Amino acid sequence: MLEDEILAVVVCDDIRKEITNKDILIGVYAADIVVSFFPAAIALAFWIEMNPKKIGHRELSFRLVSQGNPIEFTVGMEISITESLGLPLPALPAFMQSPGEIRLEVKDGKEWRLLKSKKVKLGLVGGPFGTPPSAGS
Repeated sequence: MLEDEILAVVVCDDIRKEITNKDILIGVYAADIVVSFFPAAIALAFWIEMNPKKIGHRELSFRLVSQGNPIEFTVGMEISITESLGLPLPALPAFMQSPGEIRLEVKDGKEWRLLKSKKVKLGLVGGPFGTPPSAGS
């Protein structure tokens, strides 16, 4: 059983740190990921809000699954408080040959557990709400 409670997972293009130690989430995906062509290489970062249950060293294993080879990685951290905290995962490449799904999973014991999934589809990429900006604007 996973030691910590995962409260939220946000998918975005990049994550940066302010000088005030706050995280900046850039290019948040609120809905599906829309690409203008396939095959597509997409770099995705994940921001995880978690609630640690105890203080001490922690290692979490993650897996990013797309139509390319799954990417497995482990994040080590020192937990000093048992309050909600943010865990930024750096941008990772996901390769899509056709429409489908990208999944972020965490290892829970010996099993992989889904944390977040996003559909990837072909569409118009541009202005607000997926429509290309008009020529006069």
